Amino acid sequence: ILGILLAVALPAYLGSIRDAKLKTANANSRMLASAYQAIYVRGGASAYDQIDESAVLRELGGAWPPNPCHGEPASDGYEIVRNPAGMTIRAKVANG
Repeated sequence: ILGILLAVALPAYLGSIRDAKLKTANANSRMLASAYQAIYVRGGASAYDQIDESAVLRELGGAWPPNPCHGEPASDGYEIVRNPAGMTIRAKVANG
């Protein structure tokens, strides 16, 4: 009986943990995007690809938001693609 319960409950639990980490990483990606956009709108740069990383850190209060799906330091946990007209931020997800 215990084996059957574990066979059903463990995958559900692990799936819930994975989903929570992914939702947190996505929310943190949106926070990063908001920081970049705030700098751009205030006139801190004439294009998104000219925004300085130190300005983003100041906007975020001095620290990058963590990415719970990735084992790298916080700034390496996100893929940030910038061009003059806009940007894309994605949370990196570790394999496994």
